[in-house]
Amino acid sequence: MFSKHPKGLIAAALANMGERFGFYIMMAILTLFISAKFGLSETTTGYIYSAFYASIYILALAGGVIADKTKKFQRHYFGGINTDGCRLFDYCHSYSYSGS
Repeated sequence: MFSKHPKGLIAAALANMGERFGFYIMMAILTLFISAKFGLSETTTGYIYSAFYASIYILALAGGVIADKTKKFQRHYFGGINTDGCRLFDYCHSYSYSGS
């Protein structure tokens, strides 16, 4: 199955999986910390979590704009816009079912 792929593909995939795992664990710990430290409700904590998570993607888009202005990478910017629509749809879909 992996005979035609580069040798480092498995290592890169495992590193990416570990990074994602750590990221989502830290995001869960962030919500628990906010609730415990500041005594906020779960709803307020969810709003803070959502704003922080949204800022990750907004800042990536802003970084794409800066890259376009400085290095003229137009194709990468427009590719990011296409995937942002998918992310927005996924966020709205998961948010509508999170209350039940």
